Amino acid sequence: WAEVEARLRAQAEAGDGDPFDGCTVPYSDPETGGPTLPTANCRAHMLGPGETTARHRHTASAIYFVVRGTGKTEVGDTELGWGRHDTLCIPNWSWHHHVNLDADEEALLFSIDDSPMLDKLNLNREERQP
Repeated sequence: WAEVEARLRAQAEAGDGDPFDGCTVPYSDPETGGPTLPTANCRAHMLGPGETTARHRHTASAIYFVVRGTGKTEVGDTELGWGRHDTLCIPNWSWHHHVNLDADEEALLFSIDDSPMLDKLNLNREERQP
């Protein structure tokens, strides 16, 4: 985790975060360089202090585990508050975005989604709100 967190911090310092997912480090299969599993991707995310990501939706469903931090994720019209060691799910094709409620500390999240399976079926799509 120390290596992943260092990569997230370097990305944040370089200003290379994604407006929809924050700073993100993907995990990969060390033998193939592809997704973590044939049917699942894993990623680490860091939301900067007070950061709010932009809304988007995708055909992949995702599960998030909160490693550290306090925030909320808005999924459609539902607000899901979260803190350390909480888990939340983003159903497929649901508009959502994350908010780090701490103005001084980063929030660290771990996610797993089923996008590799949808890629194989040519069904993986994403729509982003401007």
